[in-house]
Amino acid sequence: MKGLSLLVGVGCAVVVMVGAVEAAKVTQTAAVPEAAKKSCGVCNTAESTNYLPHATGTLGRGITNAALGWTELFAQPVRAGKAGDNVLVGVGKGLGHTIKRTLLGLGEVLTFWVPPGSLVLADDCAFGTMGLTDR
Repeated sequence: MKGLSLLVGVGCAVVVMVGAVEAAKVTQTAAVPEAAKKSCGVCNTAESTNYLPHATGTLGRGITNAALGWTELFAQPVRAGKAGDNVLVGVGKGLGHTIKRTLLGLGEVLTFWVPPGSLVLADDCAFGTMGLTDR
């Protein structure tokens, strides 16, 4: 029972954190010039045309997506609520996005060694979902 209450507590903290990050992102987006937006170093490295940076970036993005895919469960309902949509639709989207992001992450971890341009599974990472980058 302690494990369940800990899980619920962590889940609530993540929902509050994602909501705060989304609110900050909305206020920042209007005021931040295009050149000053936050880019994602992991995604930028994964899109390199040089083999070694591409491989390490793809592995990093894959690990990030596989490990943090669950954040979509909380981020999508928050986005739906802020947009004035049905939160239950956001929960459904969150479940779908969670599965998609986690599986794409696992796919990138398994195929990070493929040369640049041969196979692209994902073009963003979980850091964008959390509002830490603009991707």
